Amino acid sequence: DDAELEEYGHSLGMDIAGVDKDLRWIVQEAFTAPLPPSWSEHIDGEGRVYFFNQMSQESSWQHPMDDVYKDVVALVKALLAEEAASPAERVARRSEAVQAHLEAAHARALEQIKGWSGPYSSEAGQYYYNSDRGLSSWENPVDEWQNELSMRQRVLHRCLLQQDLDEHGAMLAASGGPPAAGAESGFADAADAGA
Repeated sequence: DDAELEEYGHSLGMDIAGVDKDLRWIVQEAFTAPLPPSWSEHIDGEGRVYFFNQMSQESSWQHPMDDVYKDVVALVKALLAEEAASPAERVARRSEAVQAHLEAAHARALEQIKGWSGPYSSEAGQYYYNSDRGLSSWENPVDEWQNELSMRQRVLHRCLLQQDLDEHGAMLAASGGPPAAGAESGFADAADAGA
């Protein structure tokens, strides 16, 4: 229902009935996001839904992907609000910001998967083991981080870079020629950040 989706959008920092209506698809995607493999959904004694992470042994009242989407939405909104002197400067700034964001998320992922090894075989199936924490998991912790990084890249590319890349292609087609000297590297960087 629209009211529920709008309320959820507000929790992510978006007004999908107003200024952020073009980004409604992000809220819909976040609203239906599946749980990461190491998380499970439970109901407490009072009927409230909560989430539990088997690897970290933490529980949360909010869906584990909500903070990830909030983080991405904050960057998208900040970059869309910036004004650049030229389209090339806008692409360069957005490409740099997306690259920095993805590198920071990748660094956090590397820190979180530190100590994990496997898969190891058992009678019950393959499992992974974290020697630093003394934990084991049936789920590969790398897969969860790969999914998160992929989501971040896909959403940021669609919101911040795709339109500029499409416009650049249209300009090339209309001019019938290659980009001006120096323009190639800015758009190549944008394409690399979205790859």
